Order: sequence, then structure tokens, then C-alpha cells
Amino acid sequence: MKRYKEVILFQNGSIGDFLMAVYFAEHLHKSGVAPNITILIPRNRGFLKGFIGSYPFLRVVQVARSKIFSIFTLIQFIQPGRLAILQPTPGRVPRQVKWTAWLLTRMPGSCLIGFEDDDSLSKKLYTKTLVYDTNVPFLNTLRSVAVALGIEENMQQTPTLQITPDTEIVCTLGLEGKQYVFIHPRGSSEKRSFEPDAALEFLNALLAHNKELTFVISGSPSEKEWINTLITKSSAPERCIAACGMNGKQLSALIGGSKLFIGVDTGITHLACFLKVPVLAIAHKGTANWLPFYHPAARVLYRLQEDEEAHDDLAYLDAHREGRLKPFGNVPVQACIRAATELLRYN
Repeated sequence: MKRYKEVILFQNGSIGDFLMAVYFAEHLHKSGVAPNITILIPRNRGFLKGFIGSYPFLRVVQVARSKIFSIFTLIQFIQPGRLAILQPTPGRVPRQVKWTAWLLTRMPGSCLIGFEDDDSLSKKLYTKTLVYDTNVPFLNTLRSVAVALGIEENMQQTPTLQITPDTEIVCTLGLEGKQYVFIHPRGSSEKRSFEPDAALEFLNALLAHNKELTFVISGSPSEKEWINTLITKSSAPERCIAACGMNGKQLSALIGGSKLFIGVDTGITHLACFLKVPVLAIAHKGTANWLPFYHPAARVLYRLQEDEEAHDDLAYLDAHREGRLKPFGNVPVQACIRAATELLRYN
């Protein structure tokens, strides 16, 4: 195994990808690949840096493609002994990103690892070219990078996150001493989110069946109106609390203290899995190789486009996805209600 002075991980700035990068960075550091690791992102640094406070070897640097001063930010990385790893993606990594990674690894002892795509330039720029197999879980892809680096130690099977939660938010929201369910109904796009009517039917059913529970509904600052409307229309708004625009430490405290986390296929659902709480992941039009089957306490609910019924087992998905990366339709709301009711009964 070759050792480097620093590893540079290129990421897109989304929450799920970033958490996976932190998990991978921890393994690289423990394996002795490099003493320092940097995650380069184009956006969201203010939010994402909250997840790395317990990792002194790790830093987050934001490089905006459109800003001239980003060039000066990147100059610091042009030194000997750097390992740059581009993010695996089912599409094509922009050439600007490829050229940037290539320039950062021009000094002696440096290396650039990327993944095959339909761009002929890739293999000319990369020191090592790997294959991104979307038929296997994303964690397996990260493990393939570790193997390519000559790392013999096995990666931890279930990712975790070292973070000190901001427990004050629990008191601020009046949740201290209460049992509550944390629901994250919105994804990175409309198609991955609960439709408003389905979200209301789902929430009302849980409110009716679990009169002793409070329900925390979370979203981004831009989703505050959507969340507040859902709560106002619900059958028991007095038992619902909006949690919009929380930072990473606040989210970790709220999710970590919940009886059950319920979320769509999005980065916050991966955060709940990293925190090892019971999870119901509802894969409305999700991405097959990103579903959190890696978490032992997660129930993953999905519906293939050609099916009427929902399923929750990986074996059925593997047998019927036929190489499709996004084979899903929306999960019927009644299936979501049944699954959530069962999990609340046993957790």
C-alpha cells in the first residue's frame, strides 16, 4: 500500500454523498493511507462542516467553479504526494473537474483515481481508472477503491458518524422527556418526495394510531411553508412540531432521540442510518444502489414501476431490477402506513 501526504476527495456537496465520503475518509486514515484528508465540494460547506467536528484529520474546502478566487484556494493542493479521488457517478464527471484533479496531481508521488465514463479523456488523465458498477450497493464501490489502493483492512460494514449532538434543540422544541417520531418527507427533488395529499394521509394515520407520540416533521428552510401547511392541515397539529433549517448537530440530536425515523430516499435518511436509530426508508423513485440496506435497523420500502405492491427485501429487488438504476415508482401510502405502524409497535 502506497502512502500519501494528503488525500483529496472530490464530492458534489449533497448530504448523502458527503456522509459516505466521511465514512470512506475515516477508513483511509485508519489504514494509514494519509495523515490528512480534504473533501472538496462546490456548495453547502456551512452546513456540511458540522458533521466533521470529531474528525481532526478531516477538513472541508468549498471551491465554486465560477469564482476566480477558487483558483487561489486550489493552488495550496499542488504539492508532492497527493492522492485525488473523483466521485463515482452514473453520468459523466464534468471535464472542468477532471482537469482540476489532474492539475492537482502533477507533482511527484501523486495519483489520480477516477471512474470510467463515455468521455475518451478520462483514461488519458487518470492514473487509475475504475469501473462504477451500479448493480452493487454504493458501499461496495467505495470498498473497490480501497482494494485498488492496496488496503487490506476490511471497511466497517455499517457506517457510523462521530458527532457531538446539540441536545439544546430537544429542549428548545419542547421534546424533553417525550417519545417522538422524526419524519423527513421531502427529498432532493419533487419526484423523490411525498406528494402533499399522501403525506397528509400518512401523518393523520400515524397520529390516529399513536396518540401518545409527538411527530417532528423536518425539512430545509425553503420547505418551511410546505411543512407548516402539512401540520396545519393534520388532524392533531398540537402533536406535531416543525423542524426546518436545522444544522447537522441539531439534526443528529433530534434524530438520535427519536423512537423511529421515517424518511424518503435522501441524505437525511442516510444520516439516521449512520446514527443507528430504527429507520423506515421510503424509496419514492429512489436510486437502487443507494438504498440503505446496509443498516441492520432499517426497513427499506420500495415499489418497482411494473408492480402494484411494495416490497422491503433486497433479494426481490436484485432478482427483478434487471440492471435498472432507477426502477421505482411511488410507494403506496397504505403500504407506508402499515410498515410504520409495525415498526412503532416493536420499537
